[in-house]
Parts: sequence; structure tokens; C-alpha cells
Amino acid sequence: MSLSVSSSRFGVGQFNRGNYSGTGLKHQLQELQDDQLIYVGNFNTLSEVKTYAEGITTQLTRIMKVPASTYKGFYITKENFDKIKNRETLNRYLQFFKINY
Repeated sequence: MSLSVSSSRFGVGQFNRGNYSGTGLKHQLQELQDDQLIYVGNFNTLSEVKTYAEGITTQLTRIMKVPASTYKGFYITKENFDKIKNRETLNRYLQFFKINY
């Protein structure tokens, strides 16, 4: 069974409009062969990213329309995000994130 995060992306958009209206924050769905990623950006500082992550994390069980065991949240620069093309590069980045953040 394959899962779609399209409705979850919609929920992220609602969260952004409700909490970050007027900031120009955008979200997009990136589909890889085996994974789907929702990218939210752009932020000016790591501090802004961490504040956003803390705020949305408490809401994810309502926002995400897929089981919690199937998704992970992480921060990444747009430049590095654009380099993720498959599960191998995604897993390498997640390992880097776990060690560094």
C-alpha cells in the first residue's frame, strides 16, 4: 500500500497560513521514487527554523494524514534539499541531521 502526503501538505499550508501569514513562507511536495517530502521555507535564520519546528511538531498528529511511524521531521537548506533525489541520499542526510542537530 502506498501512502500519499498530499492532504498532509494541505494541512501544513493551513498551519502556515494560520501562524505565519504575511511571512512569505511556502511549502511544496517533492516526490521521490520511494518517498515524499514536504519542504517548508524559506527561513532567514536557524533560530527561525527551530521555532517553526517546535510549533508545528506539536500539531503533526493532526496535520499529517499518514501514520506517525511513517514520517520524520528535519531541517535542511534549500541547496541541500535540492540534492536529495532518492532514499539513499535522504537517509544519508537524516543520519547527518541526527548527529548534528
